[in-house]
Amino acid sequence: MGFIIKMELKENINKDLIDNNCNIVIPKDKRQIVESWSRVVGYYRPIQNWNRGKVEEFKDRIEFDEKLSLDSQFALLNTPSINPIKK
Repeated sequence: MGFIIKMELKENINKDLIDNNCNIVIPKDKRQIVESWSRVVGYYRPIQNWNRGKVEEFKDRIEFDEKLSLDSQFALLNTPSINPIKK
């Protein structure tokens, strides 16, 4: 079984990625450019093509965690989230 570890990394003046203790995690010569895609308004686009406002919104997004949601105080089992309109 694997683990997922999330770390906040920063870039030093040499363009190495470092952790909060200034340890080099990924040296500059091992880094690669990665193209990220995400869905906005129904279609996928590379994030690098977004305007500044959309990029800031993307940074603020929270990844949905189904288990966390189902375990929350707001979860109601077998209850529809939308009440049908009665005629």
